[in-house]
Amino acid sequence: MKTNSLHLLLIILSLSFLFSGCAYKRLFKEGKKYEDEGMLELSIEKYNAALQKKTDFVDARIALNRTLTRYAHNLEQQINENYIQLDDNEIVENYLKLKNIKKIADNNRISLEISNQTKEQYSESQQRYLTNHYAQVTTNLENEDFDNALLHILAIKKVNSSYKDIKEKEIICRCEPLYRNALQQIELKRYRTAYSILESVIGIGGNYKDSKNIQNECLEKGILTVAFTNFSSNDANKRLFAEQLIRKTTTNIQNANALFLKIVDINNTEQIVREQKIAMQNGIEIQGNIIPVRSHLSFKIPLLTYTKSTLTKTKKKGYIKEVKDDKSVVYHKVYYYECAQSAESKIMFTYKLRSTETGLTLLLDNYTEQISDKVCYIEYSGKNISNLRSGYWENGGAFNPSKDYVNDNFMANLAILQLINARKTLKTKSDLQTTLCNNIANKISDKLIKYNPEK
Repeated sequence: MKTNSLHLLLIILSLSFLFSGCAYKRLFKEGKKYEDEGMLELSIEKYNAALQKKTDFVDARIALNRTLTRYAHNLEQQINENYIQLDDNEIVENYLKLKNIKKIADNNRISLEISNQTKEQYSESQQRYLTNHYAQVTTNLENEDFDNALLHILAIKKVNSSYKDIKEKEIICRCEPLYRNALQQIELKRYRTAYSILESVIGIGGNYKDSKNIQNECLEKGILTVAFTNFSSNDANKRLFAEQLIRKTTTNIQNANALFLKIVDINNTEQIVREQKIAMQNGIEIQGNIIPVRSHLSFKIPLLTYTKSTLTKTKKKGYIKEVKDDKSVVYHKVYYYECAQSAESKIMFTYKLRSTETGLTLLLDNYTEQISDKVCYIEYSGKNISNLRSGYWENGGAFNPSKDYVNDNFMANLAILQLINARKTLKTKSDLQTTLCNNIANKISDKLIKYNPEK
């Protein structure tokens, strides 16, 4: 086994080296193709990649040196022409390309120098470039043209990311359009949308124009508070189900940390109101705020049933297998019982979420669900039940091969063993109805969490 593993490892390593070799050669060929076509920037990229794959690849190093020199010469010529034409933008763009290929040269220990003339031309042009773009930024901001101002800011950052107050101006360009959009959404009472936009503003510019406080106000105004209305029924089982449903739904929503959704205990709110009235009458300072209830969730349970079938016992003929000391096998004829029973719980459920502010129905749905359980097992009062085998026999006494048979193969034994070890007790009424309750609570809480009045 060790020899096979070592052999497999050697094969994997060999394939790895093979593919690696193919890769750097392929990159070199691509670089040569681009160089022949005069596409020097792409050829440099390919030659450099080939050297990353194989650092001692002499042909790639020679080719990279050659193309870097040619491309640098071309760029310096272009910068000189741009300088004569006073095209500062092109000078900067070409000089940045020149700096990039010098970095590639340095990383590969290839000597590549930028001429003093080019450096001086760039230095002079850079000052005009920054001054002109900054002036454009200022003008655009005065005209509230944030998009174009940002373009000029990005141009400046390519050359000098800390130039004057460019960082602050970039924050204005990025935040102000978002901030204004958020205020527009607030005017339209689209508080959730405004909250999300302000989240972006805060991510870019921190507490830009008091964004955090405005965002908190959006949360306060946009939150949907839900109170369950009292459920009344003469059926104690339904009342118990309703209590369990409210608890489970509330827990689901609390665990989900839904930003714009909160379950309010209406009974607790009424108690706080009573306490605050008493405090006001006695001149006591009121502590805390009452959370306004913005919607009521009411529900009905037209049907909630539980049924359980009678336990059935079917008498079966089988065998107990005995293995003698001499390894001979004897099958003893026995009776056993196959037992079966089932239970089912069913519910019909409707609910409605209604706004307390407008009286409109926000959500409405109904569910009919059922869940069942069944047991099927073997009951045998004798000894050695683990040796029980299924089969058939006609008469008692010794095994008669012409009339009797025994199932002593693997699949038959597995089937009967599963019945022997099977669960013998049905799930209780409480178990089934708890599962039903959890299913419905999950659906309701999911609907509430996903509900967005702004969509």
